[in-house]
Amino acid sequence: MKNPELKERFKSWIPHGMEFIGPDQTERILAGCARLREAFAALGAREVIPPLLDFAPTFEMARQSEMASFQTRDMAGELLAFRSDLTVQIIKAAASGVFGQPGNYSYVQTIVLDAAAGSGHRRELLQAGIEFLGPADRRVETMIGLIADIRKDAIIVYGDTSFLRALLSGLSESDFAAAMKILDRKDIQGLRSFCESRSVQNSTAQILCELPFLSGASLDPLKQAAAGRSDLLEIIAAAPRFSQIVYDFGLVRDLSYYTGPVFQGYLPGGHEPFVSGGVYDGLFEKFSGRPLAACGLAFDVMLLTGPNQGR
Repeated sequence: MKNPELKERFKSWIPHGMEFIGPDQTERILAGCARLREAFAALGAREVIPPLLDFAPTFEMARQSEMASFQTRDMAGELLAFRSDLTVQIIKAAASGVFGQPGNYSYVQTIVLDAAAGSGHRRELLQAGIEFLGPADRRVETMIGLIADIRKDAIIVYGDTSFLRALLSGLSESDFAAAMKILDRKDIQGLRSFCESRSVQNSTAQILCELPFLSGASLDPLKQAAAGRSDLLEIIAAAPRFSQIVYDFGLVRDLSYYTGPVFQGYLPGGHEPFVSGGVYDGLFEKFSGRPLAACGLAFDVMLLTGPNQGR
């Protein structure tokens, strides 16, 4: 160990971002997993177990903004990474023909991500999720309906990546990524400076800078801001209607593969999402060269089944 004074800490400490789960919470977690498995099976999903280690480039398709995969090398020198995203592994397996015909798949597995001490991020998360592969009617409504069934008190924040793509269609990929980082911080002055430096059209800049103020239970303010843009109004009109939804079309997820609707669910008083997901219709094609519709969601089981989380 680097610090000789702390060389004995392994006897009583665990690494930051990790947690030892006691028997009471373990019981709650197992009960929660059983309930989620039942809900996934009702949607026609079959459970799978992705490998703990995979080739490191697999997870580069789902790079986290502030967190990274734990990496190692095997005896042959191959760069491997511990599982940090289950969606890309399942999509890769389906694209490789491991499952035969694409369908609905579920999982209850841990992921591990590296994060600096003091960042507030956990480095080990137990996720229970479902992936829908192939065209399906009302797939976004199905996922949000599942969240509402699991937690009737959930607040679901809904956005759409395709709205942001259409709004900023004239930008390069690097400029789009830069704009998303500023939007994620709700930095209005930063957005204005960005639009000026990139010579963004005034009407587009106005909508972009208004987005942080347009979240709420009604889509009317967003429709008014996007008036005259039929492409944006069409995306807004496709948004699902649920009483638990708060619309935020400035919602930016930290995974790069989303191509359409995205959402996060919060419990009363919570500041971390206990569930998140969306549409990633282009991910299957990245592995196989063949297009296939895909979407899914993942529950953070620890947050969902915490000691203060009732149904």
